[in-house]
Amino acid sequence: MPRFVAYGKKNGKPVKVIYDNGKLICDSKEVVDEIMKFIDEVRTWETPMRFAKFRMWKHTAEHPFTYKYAIDTAIDVERWEGSYPTYAYPAGLDENIRKKLEQMTDEELEKYYDGFYLL
Repeated sequence: MPRFVAYGKKNGKPVKVIYDNGKLICDSKEVVDEIMKFIDEVRTWETPMRFAKFRMWKHTAEHPFTYKYAIDTAIDVERWEGSYPTYAYPAGLDENIRKKLEQMTDEELEKYYDGFYLL
């Protein structure tokens, strides 16, 4: 399971939210409550909301991408660290692979993704 960290602000104050194997760690109870309120709401969705390859609804409420989305809406995220999910990789990427991809040129990326079709 992925572990990722969001650094940002809530009401102008710095906040750090850690997602670790389905658990949230944050020193702001207000932020955790807001995130969990969203997750609880998603647990009731009968119709999925689609994000590229990912469908957010009751069957994916516990998925890391759902938590990332909830964190993103609860705080003004300035940066992410760790194996955080993205639209193309909803399950997250290993930090080493992410860094490697970020450093590749366009030509190298084309070779890397040869045969992949991203939405």
